[in-house]
Parts: sequence; C-alpha cells; structure tokens
Amino acid sequence: MLYLFIKINHYTQLETLYGLLITDISYKFKQIGEHYAIPLFSVPGGNFLFSLGEREVIDLDRAIAFSLKVNDILQEKKEKLFGFNLMLCVRQEEDPAVAAKQLERSLLMVEGREKLWLDKGVASMLEKKADLKQCNEFFYIQGLSVEKADLKDNRKISLVREIVLDKLLERLSPLLNGEIEQGILFVNDRSKNERGFLIDRLVRHLIPPAFSKQVLRFSCRKGLSRFSPFQPFIDSVETGLFEQAAVFLSPTELKVWQEVSGVLRYLIYDHGRLCADKLEEDLYLALNLYVLVYLRMMEQNLLPGLIIFEDLPLWPAAAVRICIRLLRDLAYQPALLPLVFTAKEKNPEEFLTGIDFLKHLNFTIRPMNLHEIKEISSLLYPGLIIPRGEAEQISEITKGRLIPFVHYLNFLQKKGKIQERENLYTWAPDMTLSLPANPYTATWSLVEGLPLRLLRVLFIIYFTAGLVHRGIIIEFLQNNGMSREDSEESLQELSGLGLVGGYNFVYPLFQPLKKRLKTLIDQQEPQLCAGLMEYLLQTAGKNTLVEIAALYLILIRNHHAHEALEVLPGLLKEQLFQFNPEGIMVSIDREDHFLRQELDQRDQEELSRVISLIRLQGAIIAGKPEEALETVRILQERAARLERDESKGNLFLVLARFFLINGRDHSALGLAKKALLEFQEQGEEGGESLAYMEIGRIMLASGKVEESLEYFGFFEKAAKSVPPFNELKSFSAHSTALFITGNYSLALNTAQEGRLRAGAAECHEWELLLGFIEVRILFEIGKYGEAVKSLEQCLCIAGLYSFAEAGDLVYRWLGRCYGFLGQMERAVELLGKLEPSVERDLFTAEAFFLGGERLKAQDIMERITLTEKEADFYPLEYIQWLNGFEVVEGRCFSFLQGRSLFNRLVTSFRAFLRGAEGIEELYQITRGEKISSFDPYLSLYHFFYSLTLPEESHRGIDDRLTVLNKALMLVQQRAARIENPQDRWQYLHRNYWNRELLKAAELKKLI
Repeated sequence: MLYLFIKINHYTQLETLYGLLITDISYKFKQIGEHYAIPLFSVPGGNFLFSLGEREVIDLDRAIAFSLKVNDILQEKKEKLFGFNLMLCVRQEEDPAVAAKQLERSLLMVEGREKLWLDKGVASMLEKKADLKQCNEFFYIQGLSVEKADLKDNRKISLVREIVLDKLLERLSPLLNGEIEQGILFVNDRSKNERGFLIDRLVRHLIPPAFSKQVLRFSCRKGLSRFSPFQPFIDSVETGLFEQAAVFLSPTELKVWQEVSGVLRYLIYDHGRLCADKLEEDLYLALNLYVLVYLRMMEQNLLPGLIIFEDLPLWPAAAVRICIRLLRDLAYQPALLPLVFTAKEKNPEEFLTGIDFLKHLNFTIRPMNLHEIKEISSLLYPGLIIPRGEAEQISEITKGRLIPFVHYLNFLQKKGKIQERENLYTWAPDMTLSLPANPYTATWSLVEGLPLRLLRVLFIIYFTAGLVHRGIIIEFLQNNGMSREDSEESLQELSGLGLVGGYNFVYPLFQPLKKRLKTLIDQQEPQLCAGLMEYLLQTAGKNTLVEIAALYLILIRNHHAHEALEVLPGLLKEQLFQFNPEGIMVSIDREDHFLRQELDQRDQEELSRVISLIRLQGAIIAGKPEEALETVRILQERAARLERDESKGNLFLVLARFFLINGRDHSALGLAKKALLEFQEQGEEGGESLAYMEIGRIMLASGKVEESLEYFGFFEKAAKSVPPFNELKSFSAHSTALFITGNYSLALNTAQEGRLRAGAAECHEWELLLGFIEVRILFEIGKYGEAVKSLEQCLCIAGLYSFAEAGDLVYRWLGRCYGFLGQMERAVELLGKLEPSVERDLFTAEAFFLGGERLKAQDIMERITLTEKEADFYPLEYIQWLNGFEVVEGRCFSFLQGRSLFNRLVTSFRAFLRGAEGIEELYQITRGEKISSFDPYLSLYHFFYSLTLPEESHRGIDDRLTVLNKALMLVQQRAARIENPQDRWQYLHRNYWNRELLKAAELKKLI
C-alpha cells in the first residue's frame, strides 16, 4: 500500500493561535483528496494520512503530482507554521491507524524539515520520474527530471471524461444518500473501450483502496459463457473474502456457507472433484452468502456496497436468473448499490421483470459534443483550434469516443496537420492531408511506432484476447527475458495509451488491428507466436472448465485447430461433470462446425470420434438413449475397425452403458469385458477399475447379485482417481446389491458413505438416491424412527433443489413410517395430501390396518388397479422416481420379469386382507410363480399365506403350520446374512411383520 503521511509540528499550539489557518489546511487536504479520489484519514496530533492505493496498480505520475500539490499547500503557509514534513512510503499494513504510527516513527529519523521524503522502495519506483537527494536511508524530492518526467508532457490525458464521471456521480447521488432505498442505476454506454477506465475511476472515487479489490464486478469474458453459463460470476470472487465469512455471518448462515462455498472454490480453482447436478442452485446459495458478507463488510465500514453488472444482454439465461435472485433476496441490505452497464442492446425482459421491485434510474453516456472536443483538443495541444467543419468530421469518424479521438489527434500531429510553434499548436488548413475515414488508421499509427518491448506485450494481449489471467502473461514474459517490473510497467504503459483495458484479465481495445499486429510482430520476432502457444498448452487450461475453455477459444481464434482438437475432449468432459446435457449437445454441434472447416481429413476423423463419444455419454446421462442410436452405430463401426487404440477401452465402456440401459445386458457384458482386457493390456488402472464397476452393474441387472458383489469388491480395491459420478454409481449399485442379498449392515454403511461422497461432490440427486436407499435399509431393519430422520434429510434436499417427483416419493415413505410407528392419523393425513398413486394407496391401507381399521384398509386395496411396467431399461445412469421399490429393487431385472416386485407386494397384501378369499392368489405367488431367492419379501408372502389358511388342514389346501414354518425359515435365512448382531436382532424383533411372524411361530411352538 502506498501512503502519503503529513506531520505538522506543534499542531495543538497552532490550533490555539491560528485556528482558521489549520481549518483552511484541513479543508484543502479534504478537497484535493476528493478531487483525486484519494481517501484522507485524520490521525490525532496534527497528522494526516492519504492512502494512494496498491503499489502494483498505482499510477506513479498521478501519485507524484498529488504529493507535490499537497506539499504546495503546506509550502504556501510555511511562514505561519512551526515546521512540517511529508513521507511517501510503501507499507504492507492496510490499517491506516497502524500505518500512520509506523510512518510517524520513520519521520523521527529524517534530517531536515519541510520536504517530501521517500523511503527506498518508493525512491526506486520514482528514480526515472524525479531528481532525488539521499539523506541517510531516506530520499527527498529536489524537483522533477525534465528529460525523464512524463508529468511535463502536456499531452498526457486521463482516459476518462471527467464531465461524464461528474454527471454519473450526480445521478448516483439519490442512491448514495439513501433518498431511494431500493433502486438500481442503468448506465447505457456504447463506448465499450472506455467503460473499464470509467468504472475504475468510479470505484476509486467511491471506495478506499483497502476495499477496492473486493468491489463486485460481474462481467463476461467474451465467448466463455457458452461453455459455462456461470462465468460472469467466477472472475469477481476474491477468495480473500472467504476467510472473513465467520465475522459477518450468523452461526446458521456460516453452517450453510461451509457446505456450499466449495462450489465457488471448485469453479475458481479445483479440477474434477465435483459433478454438480444442480450447480445453479448451489452457486446461487454460495453467491448469496458471499455477497451478503461483502455488503455487511462495506456497511460496517460506512461504504456503499457497489455491485456492477456489465453487458447483461450477453449473459446466459442461468446467470441472469441468479442475478435476479441475488438482487431480490439482498435488496433489503442498506449498503446495496447496484449498477448495470450495458451497450445499445436492451436488457433482457426477464431481468427487467424480475427486478420490478427496484426503482429504475437511467443514465446515458453520450458521445463527445463539439464543446468537449474543443476542450480536450486545447488540453492536449495548447492553443489548437480545429475548424468547426473538420471538428464535426473527426467527431463523426471517431463516433465521439474519447480514446479514438486522442489517437486521431496524435496521428494528425505526426502527419503535420497539427503543428507546433513556440509551445502553441495550430491547425494547418492548407496542408493536402485528407482526414482518414477509418479511425483505426490513427490507432495503428500509434501501435507501429511502439518500441519492440511494448509491441511484444501488446501482441500477447491480442493473442490471448483477455481470456487468460494477467499472471500468465507476466510469467510468460519473465520466461522470455523480461523482468516482472518491466512487464508490469509495460502493461501500465499500454493501458495509459488506451490500447488495452482490464486488470486481472487484460484485453485489447481495438481487435481489428490484430491481423496487422501479427504481421508486424512476425517480422520482428518470428518465434514469439509459436513460443506463446507452446507455453499456453503447457501452463494454461489445466484446472477448471473456464480455464480449459479459455485455452480452447484462444487456439480456435488464432487458427490452431489441431491443438484445439487436443484440448476439446477435456473441455467436453468437464462440461459433462456439470450435468448440463442440453448445453453440451449445443456445444458439441458448435465445436464440430468451428473445427471441421480447418482440420485435415485425419483430424476430422478424430474429431468425429471425440464428439461421438461425448454425445453418447451426454444422451445416456440425460436419460435419452433413443437420441443416441445413430451415434451408437457410428461408434460400433469404429470399434470394429480398430485394432489398437488408446481410447478403445473407453469406447467399449460407453457402448456397454448404452446397451445396459436398453436392457441388452448380454451385449453390455461382452463389451465391458473387452474394455477390461484393453485397460489391463494398456496398464490403465483407472480404466480397469471402471470396467470392474460396469461389469458389477451388469451382473446386478442380470440378477447375478452375488457375482456383482465380487466385481464391486474388485472396483474398490483397484479404484484410482475415479471421477465422482462413476464413484457414486458404484456406491448406489453396490448398496443396492447388498440390500437385495440381505446384508443390511454392510448395505447401510455403503449407502451412508456414498451419500456423504455425493454431498461433497454436490451431486444432489444421487445424494438423494443414496439417502433413500439408506431409508429403505433402516425401514427393513425396523428402525422406523431413524428412517424418519433420514427421510427428513431427503426432504430438505428434494425441496431445496426442486426434485418434485422425488419429494412426493419421500413424503409417501414418510407416511408409511408414521403408520409403522403407530401414528395412524398422522400417516393418513399426510398421505391424503399427496397425488394419487398405487404406492400412496398401499401405504394408506397399511396405516389403517396397523391402526386396527382393517375394513378401511381392505376397501382401499380393492380399489387399486395395478399397471404392469415393462422392464425395458436399467435405470442406473439416471434416476426415475416412480416408486420406492423401483428405484432400489427395480435395478435388478430379475425382479421385473413378468410381474414387478411392487405389484407382487400389493397383490399379496390385498389377498391377505381378503382372508380366505385371497388363498388362491397367495398360493400363486408362493407356489406358482418363479421368485428370486433374493426377494426381500419372500418370507412375508408366505406369512400372509399362512394367515389366510384355516387352522385345520383341508384336503387340497396347504397346511397352515407348514407354510408358517417356511416363512420362519426364510426370515431366519435372511437374518443370518446380516453381519451386525444388533441389526440382526432388530430385523427380527423390531421389523413389524417379522415380529408378528416370530410371535405366531412361538405360539405354534416352532421356536
């Protein structure tokens, strides 16, 4: 931080003797601070402190000019003062009070009075700008170096129109002063190449340097939003604010922040450990709390909570929705000060409608008029008067924009149209030079006259087009012989010339010059382009989706199609992790179009392979396998032609998944085993583990449950850095297989671990599924109370992330749990509020039966109409929330052949309620049908059957005691598979029907 500290000696006596003098000095300090937008801090004892900003971004010319003017204020009054000193220093300390104490101690060490002192750090920065005199370890300014100083150059001009800044501040006044509590200012600005400078100046005017970096500026890096709909928010997050969250959030808010802030860290830094299926909701929650922390921090420091939105018409719909929700939910925060900067495009109607609760203020930045042109011309070139006709012509050519106008006058002066005579400038009306109609002619004249050092930096900025971070540009320059200081200075010079804008992401302001600039740089440094591209491929685009997309766009825009093709698979896979199937299909078609026209035949074949694989995966995840049929045909043909290929194993696996969800488990198994062999031959451990998982899932689908458990075990042993989505598929399938076999203890542990992993990966539908599997296991064990708690957690997820169908299913099972807990009225009331379904009616009938209302239960069951469900897919790549049985047992085809397990359960319960009239149906279920030995309700069917049979044996009818004994044997066999003794006991004695079965068996002395 760069500080200017002023010490006025014997300040207390001066206040007594010359009160008006001190008041005048204080007023002038305040006035000059406001003029330069530099905050002033008064320190007790006659000390004053100005904070000039961060060292890395400070304008040195402006800092010197300001410091000298402060010195002039004191020099004018020095006859009445008892001495003073000024110290310009760099300090790490951001707290002004602490910095003032440090600087006051430093001034005690200087020899002399009434000077502007510098420490060594500032002296090294200003040695080219001023004549310095060293005195011990400090320096003082004797004067400006005439041959070096830019301050003496009358043509140095701000790239901001002061009149615009003043009018903008005036328009903001009602919001700043609280005259409008809930308002938003729309700034219509067509001059995009000047907007960044205006916003920078506005921020400097309103916000002290210590807080300026935290100001929220949401804008798009051009082109990136097509890959990530949330890109406008990513660049604006300063992770330094993360650590302050605990200070500004309540305990409840902080708990939520700890859960969702990982989304922001993932989008900014991390690679591939999230597979967020509800990224918009998670990002909104994280941003809501992040912005809340920012607003509370600014309010605490009596500062406006400035939030700037740029170019909303270019934003993706998801980002606009988040923007609306943020403004709506945070509008009550007193510090909120939202500004929307846009060009001539209209703001989205959705946005305007969504923020109708905010009072709209409007401000239009109009082109320079002739009066402004006259003022700026005379400031740049004292004495210059441009004839009105030609001034109008120049205004038309430059569209009244400041930076092109400055460049244009510079060009005319070089060509002799503007001439200097005795420090005054005149227009040469008789000169034959005609005014060029293209304003870029003037800007190019400035560019081609730059030294090679600046040309090199400018070319890199044009090549990267504002898509990579400033740090990457500086690192490349350092690797190529330019010091960090020179790199920073070059960026500042180019910014000062109005050729580049931005800070963290430096972008070119005149993109049409790119082609001519490349020709010029190739003539002077032919290796620069190749070196830059190689560096970017090695360094950039290795972490987040946005970084990979930025690298891809750079390569595409600079016609490096082959290299872009190498980046494309990683880019598309990252998009898959963010569960945006529709977006990725659009992206695939677009990239296919962009790349194909620049690739040779061999690369076009590779492009088809990459795109076909991702397209098929996207269709599978989206649950739309019918859309993938043509892609499958292409991939099958390719697989048949391949003898050796690094990606052959992946190709086989994707095809196996497609056949699996279409019910062709035999074909899927063959392909998965081929993939396993390919990975083993290639030594790819990650691919091998995925193949084990796929084979396990296929075995489960085929009803070979015990074999599937073996392969899930192989997967867990071999798993090496498996993407989260695949890991979650394994957890859900493995816990399902364990549930079906009856090993409830291990199934519960697996489901709970998977649920935690899914939550950490922000994959909420799979978190919900694994949570529901956990519920099913707890319910079967008889832990109905614990199942209710798990269901309540599931309801939180379903409600927060709008899983409506899943929410209905969870509520149905919550009602069922209430029934088995003996809360009949509560169960019936809850179930009665839900949409009609067979599952709801079954659970309602159960609740009436358990509450002693058997006739009501029977009446409901008689009205149920069963519908058969065809087993034409294996729902494990995506989830269909049909009923609580289909999403668990329904994953195994053996339960779906002929009649579903759910239908069998409904039929058996209805037959049980019919009593003797249901004997025939229960006979068919227990004796006539082929039922898997893993059916969790096999013992229940037999128990129901035994209860309908008469006490005395009859000819042609099964013996009641024999059937009861069979039911007892079946439940004991299933209990024996439970590893945990406590769970085993609870399964036998807390599960309602098992408990009733044991009571009946004891009564008949079977145990």
